[in-house]
Amino acid sequence: MSDNLMFVTQPDLYLADQESILFISKRNRADSVCQLLGTSTQNRTVYWATSTTNPEWVITAGNLATYVVIDFQENLFYSGIFIDKAKCWYYNSPIDLNRININQITTAEEFVVKLLENEQANG
Repeated sequence: MSDNLMFVTQPDLYLADQESILFISKRNRADSVCQLLGTSTQNRTVYWATSTTNPEWVITAGNLATYVVIDFQENLFYSGIFIDKAKCWYYNSPIDLNRININQITTAEEFVVKLLENEQANG
């Protein structure tokens, strides 16, 4: 893992003045997501939750996070908590949610690519 990433799972939390992202997705996606984020020089905290993660921890991490990225196939319950927030991005939705949230992506990796492109464009 890159030196500029802090990877956090339950029960831990990491409080720092840096961008943080909560991913609610299958654990096997974490390596590719962190590998992509590691190409950036910006320090970030990555919170990772799955369908078995404690709901209190997920809500706390989501409140701390700059962004929340949700795989609907992993957990619909958490989707209902975060979907109406501007900082929420989602994929694998079984229904069209564009009236509630237009931040639909195809994978967690796509979110990271867009984030890094935006970072480069804004210097």
